Amino acid sequence: MRVQCLVVSTPNLLLPGWCLPDTTVSVLFPVVHFDVVATAQGSCLLQVGGTKVICAVFGPREGGRSDGFSATVGRLRCDVKVATFAKKHCRGTFGNGAEEKDLSQWLAQALSPATLAHTFPKAVVDVYAMVLDAHGNELAAVAMAGSCALCHAGIAQRDLVLAATVACVPSDADPLGVLILDPSPEEVRAATGIATVASMPCCDRITASRGTGHWVNDGASEALDACLDACRGLDALLRDALKRETAKVVGPTHQRAAAGST
Repeated sequence: MRVQCLVVSTPNLLLPGWCLPDTTVSVLFPVVHFDVVATAQGSCLLQVGGTKVICAVFGPREGGRSDGFSATVGRLRCDVKVATFAKKHCRGTFGNGAEEKDLSQWLAQALSPATLAHTFPKAVVDVYAMVLDAHGNELAAVAMAGSCALCHAGIAQRDLVLAATVACVPSDADPLGVLILDPSPEEVRAATGIATVASMPCCDRITASRGTGHWVNDGASEALDACLDACRGLDALLRDALKRETAKVVGPTHQRAAAGST
């Protein structure tokens, strides 16, 4: 079974353990912009492949009994919407559909193990995300956008949460199929198996995973390894983006403080 689509940190650098297939390699770069929602404590717009997600974090704010009040730990609430224009064939409706509920549950499952809820006891942090462009990789994009927005908001986390989706697509060249990272909607429909993994690379821990379809021989294990390798490759890119964003905020603050002390 071969990997057709690679995630790399630079155009000329392959991740350790990857080998080039004999097909054209698509190099994917996540694009992230921070501070896109002025009223939020943290926010970002993230694009992976053709999938775009905007995410905003509000809080911590005081919680009540209806929010699952706890004197020792806070609560993370996640809500994901899919824009009516996100898909090629417009849904035409907006509301809590089955897909949106599933995405909300996935986001909470992916982020909760990484979030240090004891740092905001008796409080609630709300994470709102909207899929602006659905291109087959919504689960992974939503998880990464949520983690980046939490970091931007200053919410303590054990590690950055990265995620990747792999689809096993039938191929004439390989009877077992080809593993494709960040599959398109057409590839998702043609796939015999799809796997999505959210992980904390530095902690070497999986926070959430999804798997559907039929996997032959060691196909499921290979898909899991491909997702984890992709997460490790994306980790350096998003951390660098967060560092640059932090430098924009901290730099002017230090300059004003230094000017005031002179």
